[in-house]
Amino acid sequence: MESTLKLAEETSFNVTEGRTLVQKFMAMEHHEAALRALMRLATLAERKHELTVDEVEYNRQQQADEVLVLQSMFPSDFVAINQTECELSAYMINVHVDIPLNFRIVAEVPDSSGLQQEESSGTSASGRTQSSNHQHSFTIHHLPSISLLCMLPVTYPSQSPPFFTLSCLWLNSMKLSSLCHGLDKLWNEHSSGVVLHLWAEWLRQALSHVSATEKLELGPYNNGKQNGEGCNQECDARAISASTSLDADILELLQYNKEMQNKEFCESFHLCYICFSKQLGRDFIILPCQHMFCWTCLQQFSELHVREGNVINLNCPDPFCRASIPPALLKNLLTKEAFQRWEDLVLQRTLDVMPDVMYCPRCGNASIEDADHHVLCSDCFYSFCSLCRSSWHAGQTCMTAEIRLHILQDRLRSGAGGEDQRKMEQDLINEVLNLKYIMKEAKQCPVCKMAISKSQGCNKMTCTNCGNQFCFKCGHSVVGYAHFRSSDGSCSLYDLEEIAQQHMDQQQQQYQLGGHGIIFDLGLIPDFRTCPNCRQPNPKEGNNNHIYCWACRIHFCALCAQTVHRTVEHYGPRKCKQHTVD
Repeated sequence: MESTLKLAEETSFNVTEGRTLVQKFMAMEHHEAALRALMRLATLAERKHELTVDEVEYNRQQQADEVLVLQSMFPSDFVAINQTECELSAYMINVHVDIPLNFRIVAEVPDSSGLQQEESSGTSASGRTQSSNHQHSFTIHHLPSISLLCMLPVTYPSQSPPFFTLSCLWLNSMKLSSLCHGLDKLWNEHSSGVVLHLWAEWLRQALSHVSATEKLELGPYNNGKQNGEGCNQECDARAISASTSLDADILELLQYNKEMQNKEFCESFHLCYICFSKQLGRDFIILPCQHMFCWTCLQQFSELHVREGNVINLNCPDPFCRASIPPALLKNLLTKEAFQRWEDLVLQRTLDVMPDVMYCPRCGNASIEDADHHVLCSDCFYSFCSLCRSSWHAGQTCMTAEIRLHILQDRLRSGAGGEDQRKMEQDLINEVLNLKYIMKEAKQCPVCKMAISKSQGCNKMTCTNCGNQFCFKCGHSVVGYAHFRSSDGSCSLYDLEEIAQQHMDQQQQQYQLGGHGIIFDLGLIPDFRTCPNCRQPNPKEGNNNHIYCWACRIHFCALCAQTVHRTVEHYGPRKCKQHTVD
């Protein structure tokens, strides 16, 4: 069967004019205007082929049946275009091609610096200007569809094929022309039969038809648009490349790929690792660290931490991730009151970490302390001393906490002032007593200066306010346990008194569980031996010289202070005695 171009030439159709009009209208997405150019071909085809009434009715029935098939094959990508000027049927089919895994897009990006050098250096020995390009490559999972705009003349399918145009962003005119010729070949193989569904299925494998099974090369670009060499002479009038420029094409491909990946994610089921239930992706939130959780769990997680005031741990719920949740996302997760509380807590924590920020004893406003411990409140303009919280006393030595405590206690015992005055002084006394206890029993975090007391356990402390780890004995920040393994033994991980107490508690527990008589004196302090690995004291059990370090979990000998790997190799007649009488 003659192709569309040959048919146009026989009927004196201006091919150049038709190609220009169709490309212009398709680039502007004026599909109906583009169809008018195709209508001229369809009208001329009807004039050439005279059909009987039965043939016309047969063709219309075949077209209607094929439209039903296409609507079932492409429920959302098959669009009927209404025509008011004639009764011809026109349709748009958006065909999504099959893409292999790890498919790459490759583009030659001109190097502007290299071009400038070439302009100054002139041409090469062969007479051609040397181009300086570098290759840009990226992986993609989705490509925009190929638009098949077709019109069904009355003579289809008995006499002539559908009139069509092919439009695509990522294929140049030469490659689209090869696809047009492939569609013509399919019609020649299945003449006098419907072919639109065959065309659509064939276009799904367009990448293999243009020899792009692993990668697709964009370009070459002519005057900013993607084109093929010699396109003016060889390109098919029905091949319309929707390319605009290299930068715009790459940006549109990346945006389309991102939109389709997001659509796939929203329409598939995923597992939430908080509630361990599967839900659709549209109900999930993907954090910047790429961990995802369902909206309900992340909302409850955020509200719980804000309600408890634990904003330092308001991070990604993954136990091995410490990435923070963006404030913009928290604003959507939390209520208006909860988000306001979160802002206040973050501001309060930030101010607490700053060592030169003090709070006014009158209005509670945060103010900056100078080098002389003088603070001027920026809200009520009260000038006070940051040490004693009293009015600023220039040139005088600030009273200690003990002196201030005695003054307040004497004033309270004398009964001077009213009930409100005595209550205020009692509060001040409690504050001074608390300060005195803190200075004696607690240590300040070296980062945020928060006072932290130790009840039991090792001397490695973790600040609940800023998360910093420090040594309780010397007050320095530490990382890991290397600080407690110093040769001088100034900072030990455990105190001797606490080790002795825990040792006696263990013996008392063994006694209670065994039901035997008392086998030790509760007031007896055991003999301690230093671990050769971590320098921690460990109690020696009676006459047994084999000691297990409860700090670093190794075995060592109390006689030679060496690590014991195997008991039978270390102890023996000519070796260390495992049991000796002290």
